[in-house]
Amino acid sequence: MNTFWFTTTIIIVLLILIMLSKLTVTVHYYHGNDNDQLTIHLKVLYGLIKKKIQIPVIKAGHQDASVKFKMNEQKEAELSTEKKKITVNDVIESMKDARKFIRSVQDMQPIIRYFFRKTIIHEFIWRSAVGTRDASLTAKLTGVIWSGKGVVQVLLYKYVGMRCEPYFEVTPYFNQKLSATDFRCIASISIGNTIVTALKLIMHYKRNGGYFRTHSVAKKESV
Repeated sequence: MNTFWFTTTIIIVLLILIMLSKLTVTVHYYHGNDNDQLTIHLKVLYGLIKKKIQIPVIKAGHQDASVKFKMNEQKEAELSTEKKKITVNDVIESMKDARKFIRSVQDMQPIIRYFFRKTIIHEFIWRSAVGTRDASLTAKLTGVIWSGKGVVQVLLYKYVGMRCEPYFEVTPYFNQKLSATDFRCIASISIGNTIVTALKLIMHYKRNGGYFRTHSVAKKESV
């Protein structure tokens, strides 16, 4: 009997520690001309569990203003050979699904705000550099970037718990063509609040009858 209560107490204590422990996320993104690198570090249970995620490189095409992702050749072949037949009814149903999805996202705003209110930002650094061979164009781009970062700063203080002073920097280069960004952010949220948010999203999903279940999926299942 003593062994049972001892084991139960240990389990309860471990559950409490897990619920109170923090999920720490470190995001580092670097862009310099054609070089892009995005790295995400996850740390939980006081650093006992760590995970490093590297997102595939995004390559921008200068001539056709396209964006290319590193993709498995076999997947590309499958996508190129796939053929779809779209009817007017499909378009109408897709528009209905889109409206339903937008309404569902709007209803999710209190849940999303709850999650961000419980999120703590410990470090926020965003440096950018831009340059063209046209001085007036460089000055305009610099002003646009500063305006965008000002909006981000307002949103951070309004919706997220800030434990640091966010640092923004924009450096103009008037005599050379340059595009660079160095972004680093460290945020944390308790596992308990993450679980609560996940449960709220699941309940919201069930109440709305699964708004991700689109007409195309239902059509495939009926075939």
